[in-house]
Amino acid sequence: MEEIENIMSRIDELPLSFLHNLLAIYESTHSNIYVEIEIFNNRDRYPQLYNLIRDVKGSAINKILTLYKLLKNEDDSKKDRNAGINTNELTSKERYR
Repeated sequence: MEEIENIMSRIDELPLSFLHNLLAIYESTHSNIYVEIEIFNNRDRYPQLYNLIRDVKGSAINKILTLYKLLKNEDDSKKDRNAGINTNELTSKERYR
């Protein structure tokens, strides 16, 4: 659980577009190496991700991308549930259920 919280706290700081790009690279190549290269090439821009890859034991890239996919799917589900609903009329509890 601590490892997941560590990963989440670091990837929360990253732009979703970069995470989406990493996921697209992985899905098209099915290779961690190409994802690692992309992270390495952007190490100055996103040092927290580069350091995370070095710090997390095991397959950090798979853990990061799996967590991102889960969070992305959860966000998509919330959007689907709220489609057509004026979110200004919802309470904060209803908005984030």
